[in-house]
Amino acid sequence: MPINYLNILIFCLISNILFQPALFSQSQNQYTPKIDLRGDAAKAFNTRGLIYLDQGQYGLAIADFNKAILYKDAFAEAYNNRGIGFLKESEFDKAISDFTKAIEIDKGYTDSYVNR
Repeated sequence: MPINYLNILIFCLISNILFQPALFSQSQNQYTPKIDLRGDAAKAFNTRGLIYLDQGQYGLAIADFNKAILYKDAFAEAYNNRGIGFLKESEFDKAISDFTKAIEIDKGYTDSYVNR
């Protein structure tokens, strides 16, 4: 069965609209089907990880950032976000390592400098 990219686009648009604090759980539900439909899902995993991070579900957030990095190894934003998850879990060495990796990937990614 071929992938319907129009459906993926619709999921992205709806999820981005719902990516507001009051609507996070709905947004999370929108990202999951998109991830299942698309082979290259680094951005979707990263975005869903941000939702989990904001909800305080740090283990789930870190797991999604791990998946984003598996799909796209040179993804500075995912390393930075996973570093934030590690900070929240008091895993400081891992956090610093991720912030450093994000800087190595993108020397202009200022969030990682601030977070480190």
